[in-house]
Amino acid sequence: MQILYDNHIENATITPSTENPEYDFDTALNDTRLSRVGRTTSDTNQNIVFSFTGTVDVTYIALLTNNLTSGATVTIEANSSDSWGAPPVQETLTYYDGYWVTSFTQETYQYWRLTIDDSSNPDGYLELSYVFLGESLAMPPMLRNQKLPKTTTSTSQKSKRGQLYGNRELIVRTANINFAQAIADSYKTNIDTFFEAVETIKPFIMLVWENSLDVEPPMYCNLTKNLEWSRAKGEDVTWNLTIDVEECF
Repeated sequence: MQILYDNHIENATITPSTENPEYDFDTALNDTRLSRVGRTTSDTNQNIVFSFTGTVDVTYIALLTNNLTSGATVTIEANSSDSWGAPPVQETLTYYDGYWVTSFTQETYQYWRLTIDDSSNPDGYLELSYVFLGESLAMPPMLRNQKLPKTTTSTSQKSKRGQLYGNRELIVRTANINFAQAIADSYKTNIDTFFEAVETIKPFIMLVWENSLDVEPPMYCNLTKNLEWSRAKGEDVTWNLTIDVEECF
């Protein structure tokens, strides 16, 4: 399992090739709510340049809620300058149930460019809510039989005669991840750093099975409980942990 939480986009200067002024990317991509979106004014050969004050390390890029069609071509590029004739890094993102994700060997550059061509898009523009650019937190090994419940925020009421009435709301994915194996102290340190960054108030991306995103697509979620570490049996300093998350929108 991989967790994407330390997003370099929060410190980037964002420059789109085109932009609807009523849906600007700087506002949208610096907001954790997926309801805030940025829009281009065209759907063909569009790009967004992310520039930084220095180099940043990247192994993952992910696009969350968007209006891109599955036939879009989405690419991430990187360079040491804002020049894109022949960038040394060029990776194509893969489509997973509405999300776009790719991982690669760590690259370190100051300038990154997201390029999208979706000329068959019926909207005539491209819309993005959240872009992750950064490294991942590798979580400890886990068993395959994890619990991934789907819940609902809908409310219902049944009359005395058995008639059911309700208000349909959201279907929400959740997860209860049990790391059955003892967790090494080095993992605990990294997980504690993650918790201190997000607590229970900041969303992140969870890839339950990062190599099988067609089985379980990326989940944009938050921790619903504090971390409760317990010492595992044995003489080594190892730990047990369960984490609970709920999908965000």
